[in-house]
Amino acid sequence: RVRGGIEQLFVHPNTDMTGFEFKRALVSTLLLYGTCTVLVFPDADTESGWSMYPIPQTWVQNVSTRDGLNASKVTINPPNGSAFEVPDKWFVRFK
Repeated sequence: RVRGGIEQLFVHPNTDMTGFEFKRALVSTLLLYGTCTVLVFPDADTESGWSMYPIPQTWVQNVSTRDGLNASKVTINPPNGSAFEVPDKWFVRFK
């Protein structure tokens, strides 16, 4: 059993989703696309002090690597067309 901040993070991953919704989005994206990207960042408005948001895989435009294996940054392009880059310390990729 996991306790402490990480447990709170998976029970309340962000202010918009329940833990169940987060896990369902994560697993669904992973099964459909074979990969899933999750933004993780400090958030003073949550119990754990962190937030996690699964990013729709269709928004992930580019994944840059430093050694061909490990992602160093990801470019996210939401439907509004305002693409932005996220450095590796703020996201986790599941494959």
